[in-house]
Amino acid sequence: MVKHREVRGKVKTVTVKKYKNGEWYAIIAVEMKEPKEIKNPVGVDSGLTDFIYLSNGLRVENPKLIKKHEMRIRKAQKALSRKKLLLAERWQDYNNAKDDWQWNLAKDLVDILHRGITRLE
Repeated sequence: MVKHREVRGKVKTVTVKKYKNGEWYAIIAVEMKEPKEIKNPVGVDSGLTDFIYLSNGLRVENPKLIKKHEMRIRKAQKALSRKKLLLAERWQDYNNAKDDWQWNLAKDLVDILHRGITRLE
């Protein structure tokens, strides 16, 4: 098992999931302490032209990484009858990249909003 971070808080549930490409993951839900009071709440909306739009005017464009993965998926789908596992791996790579980008964006947004910044420079 590769544990990429310490589990903090009281463990509530553990879900074990196997993906089509043969990889296994454990999803651990924990109970955390109450967060501090939120001083400046911000609404978030997902859009068609922008990935997200915040009520304070901050916009985040759609990531460019998706196009690279779409081309790899298209190629693998053409060879689907020969390489079903390859397609599953390409989809997993795409989902991992997208999830990683979204979690990094969420962390950056929290950091930015915590400092009171209302636009990206």
